[in-house]
Amino acid sequence: MSKQPGLFLAMPHYGPIEAEAAKMFWCASADADRCERLDAVNYSSSLLALAFNTLWCMALNLREERGYTHFAMLHADIVPEPNWVHTLLEELEAHKADVVSAVIPIKNTAGVTSTALGDPYDTFKIDRRLTMHEVDALPFDTFDADALGYPERALLINTGCWVCDFRKPWVEHVRFTIADRIKKGDDGVFSPCVSPEDWDFSRQVRACGGRVFATRKVKARHFGPHGYPNYSAWGTAQMDHLAAGEPLRCLKG
Repeated sequence: MSKQPGLFLAMPHYGPIEAEAAKMFWCASADADRCERLDAVNYSSSLLALAFNTLWCMALNLREERGYTHFAMLHADIVPEPNWVHTLLEELEAHKADVVSAVIPIKNTAGVTSTALGDPYDTFKIDRRLTMHEVDALPFDTFDADALGYPERALLINTGCWVCDFRKPWVEHVRFTIADRIKKGDDGVFSPCVSPEDWDFSRQVRACGGRVFATRKVKARHFGPHGYPNYSAWGTAQMDHLAAGEPLRCLKG
């Protein structure tokens, strides 16, 4: 970073915290000599969006007094490599981004990640999720929707391991929320639909003019029955079924 940041480091959680995740959270907070200020705060709630919004409001309310220039978040089941915060901060600055998130796989054997492309305005319309096979094949480490070849779409990121520029006006106009609905199909069958808080947040930042990026530069594991890594090509799915067999535009040819 060209200037040492003032960082609010957040960990929302409910129930047990993965031991290695706690280690990476507190190790990051101990690395205060690389920050003008670094405050690490964890908050527990069974209501996911409430936990996120509580931490976000804490940072907003103390932003001027404490000199926060950046906000970072690590989930209690994400174990990144050491120096993850500073890698994300470096990518944020290098790409003149507003938000940079580590690509994180979903906890199953398919190797599908929660980094996706979707409609910028329709909360429930998702085009495709990136797979670990696709992420491994990308010709770059850090990317937005434009780099993937989809300037008309929104890049939808994960909130498990991310950082944002907290000096931008949009930080006062966003919130974390989970949207649900029940849809009746043409065949008369009812089905549940959900738009998770991370994808909704991505759309909000984009709508405010913010630049949203994802990166594979930070190696991490998503812990469930075991650690699902975000590095190397793995998983049963070469591409998401939502993509209907259409390769990523940036990988064509």
